[in-house]
Amino acid sequence: DDGKIFHGSGIGDAFGPRCSKGDVMGCGITFPRDYQLDSEGDSDGTPEWNVSPVDPEPEEAVDIWQPRLPRDNMTFGSDTDEEDDEEEDEEERDGRDSQVFFTRNGKVVGRRDARVPPGGFFPTVGMLSCHEKVRVDLRPLSG
Repeated sequence: DDGKIFHGSGIGDAFGPRCSKGDVMGCGITFPRDYQLDSEGDSDGTPEWNVSPVDPEPEEAVDIWQPRLPRDNMTFGSDTDEEDDEEEDEEERDGRDSQVFFTRNGKVVGRRDARVPPGGFFPTVGMLSCHEKVRVDLRPLSG
């Protein structure tokens, strides 16, 4: 494909290397440490979180595909500012952030931070060209 990442539209952003026939593309999710799936076996499979809702209002839509710069790229501010930022970041995440990663032929080609949506993630493949073919294997490599 074209090496772009798409989120909610047919216009993509540059992301990784192009792929071609015979390449094996992969996608995985690294969940937060406090992510818990209900062990009672609810019929809808909706995950339960170790957090209490503070605001019953729905959250604003956030573009989960915005890249975040590593903290060491920040050149301004004091140690105190960084500590305050870390506390705010921790409060903002509330145990629901995850990281989505993509592979090409077994090698990671990119990662993006993503908020786990209500009900969890669902595998999706989008194709906009004619005569495209794809084989999908939904078995995870690890449990």
